[in-house]
Amino acid sequence: MQKAVNAWTSHNSKNYSRFELINWVNNKLCINLVNVEEMKTGSKYCEMFDLLFRGIINLNKVKNNSTFERHYISNFKIFQNALRKVGIVKELAIVKLAAGSYRENYELLQWFRKFYEANSSQDEVEKKVPCLIVDDNSVSLIQSSQPLKDVSVKSKSSKSSLNKATLFETIEPLHTTCDEKSYPQVSHI
Repeated sequence: MQKAVNAWTSHNSKNYSRFELINWVNNKLCINLVNVEEMKTGSKYCEMFDLLFRGIINLNKVKNNSTFERHYISNFKIFQNALRKVGIVKELAIVKLAAGSYRENYELLQWFRKFYEANSSQDEVEKKVPCLIVDDNSVSLIQSSQPLKDVSVKSKSSKSSLNKATLFETIEPLHTTCDEKSYPQVSHI
């Protein structure tokens, strides 16, 4: 079992703005969050934890698209148990987090970013791979920190994702046969 390095916060340590934190999460997971409160589901913490420590969390048990607070609580319990498995004892205010408390979610996200950086290699922190986000009218190409095997095409409207093989089948035609009339506009973010 892997042991993790805990992240300690102090008045002298670097604090990130909410915009920096949301941008970091969006880049890590190739998603489009707008507010810190959207982290209340707990599923994003589980996904990012899995990027650091593969296999500790069974992502099949994480409830991603739920709107029920009881599922958010379940996700945070899964996350807290995963932290314990790697030797980190951190008490989470799970009920407040799942209720969408800005302060609790902001503080946990601050801590988690420091934890993530303390436990990831410098190569992985700096590595960027392309990620496509498909909207109803456009396709956006962004640089993500996900490992290439986990990059997927994600649709904002249907919340579905395509697998790696489909991703490369999708990217290839965009580069070779795309013209402005038959395909949506591709913008680089």
